[in-house]
Formats: sequence, structure tokens, C-alpha cells
Amino acid sequence: SDQQYNTQYCTRCVPLMTSTSTVTSKTTVAIAIAGLAIAVGVHLLPRLSFMISSWLTSFRHNLAKNARAPSGSLTGWLAAKLMQAGNTDNNQEMIDVLLERQRRAAFTAASTLVELGPGNGMSMEYLLSQSSPPETVIHGIEISERFRSLLQQKFSQQIQEGTLRIHGDDARDNFPASNVDAIYGANVVYFLTPLDSYLSVFYQHLQPGGMILFAVQEMAKGMGDPIFVNTDWDLVLEQMKHAGFTDIEQVESKRNPGKTYFLLGFK
Repeated sequence: SDQQYNTQYCTRCVPLMTSTSTVTSKTTVAIAIAGLAIAVGVHLLPRLSFMISSWLTSFRHNLAKNARAPSGSLTGWLAAKLMQAGNTDNNQEMIDVLLERQRRAAFTAASTLVELGPGNGMSMEYLLSQSSPPETVIHGIEISERFRSLLQQKFSQQIQEGTLRIHGDDARDNFPASNVDAIYGANVVYFLTPLDSYLSVFYQHLQPGGMILFAVQEMAKGMGDPIFVNTDWDLVLEQMKHAGFTDIEQVESKRNPGKTYFLLGFK
């Protein structure tokens, strides 16, 4: 009887002991794998963090570079889309400020206007939709080949008529016109370096009473990239004054108060 009991006991216990041993073995393996993963993670985490940080820095720099002159790359496409999404109101209001100041001066004759960095032509399109003297000529200085191609297609009729002219040279190196009535640009002044050199060229080519106008956004101050050089509006105004411009003024945007400003002066 005892022998029979022991036989039954052993028969029942062996599977249980085997199962417990298997669980213990799996737990040990799991703990070992977790420990190895932690050890590898602790070793690789600083490198991974550095790699991510480096990639983000490089991406932000490339995005800033393409904000100045979008290329045909994916980053250039993204920069162009971001500018298109965020610049419509700023470009239109910049033209409103320009036209309002011209009306104040009772300026009704044909104008020669120069836009710096027209991008995809939002401000040009808006300006052309406004009433202006028939002989007015708009020059667009656009260093991005991507945008120049777009502008030439978008405004092919106006270019053929002579109302609009697109230039690819840097404004400092080969300014397209003399006796200009107004020079203006949205989100451009950040990239003009050295600024005093550009302002000297602008002042030289404006006619007496001509206006310079920059639309700027506060968000540019947070870019933290060496490409965005001129983001201190007081310093920009001071350099405009030093270049010879008078009636220097910073005007707050009515559409985006606290976010967008217009820096302007006159020759």
C-alpha cells in the first residue's frame, strides 16, 4: 500500500517539478535578457541621444538654409510649404502698408518697385490685384532657382507685358533698377548679412522720398541658427538709421499683433 502510494505520489510530482523547473528556467532567461538589454541600453543611450541631437541640429540648419532659398530637396519642399502656409497674411498686410504709405504721400505716378525674396509670389499677386498706375514695374529678386521657376510660370503674362521682371542675382551684387520708389520684403531681412552693406545698396538705388519696408516675425528670434542673423528689430532699425534712412518706424501688425512687425524708413 505504501509502495503504491509512493508510486502515485512520484508520478504526480514529476510533471509538477518539471513544470516548476521550466518556469524557473524561463524566468532566469527573461531576467538575463532584461539585464542585458538594460546594460546595452545604458551603454548605447548616450550615443543614441547624441545621434538624435546631431540629426535634429542638422535638420534645423538645413531647414533654415532652405527658408532663405528653398532648393529642390525634400527639405526645400518642406520649407516652401511652411512659408506658404504662414506668410499669406504677412505678405498681404505688407503690401497694404506699402500702398497706404504711398497714398499718404499722394504718390500717384507710375512706380518702380523692388521686392526682395518674393518666394512663390503671394505679395506680387496681391499687389497686381490692387489698382496701380499702368506704367508701374515690379522687380522681384529671388535667389532660389526653385522659386524663380515658379514665378516665371505663374506670372508669364505679366513678364511678357513688362509689368513684372524676375532677377536671380543677389541684391547687393547686381541691383536691378535705379530711382526706385520702394524696396520691400517679407521674412528676408534675417538673411541679409552684413546688413549695413545691403542697406547701403538699397539707399543708393532709392529715389528721394523712396521707402524701405521689411516684414518680420517674432518666431524668427527662436530659430537659433546662424543663418537667421538679423532678429533684433531695434538693431535693424538702428542700422537703417545709420545707413541714412529717416522717419524710421516699427509698426505692429493688425492681423497678427505681437507676432508680426513692419520695419520701415524713407530716403
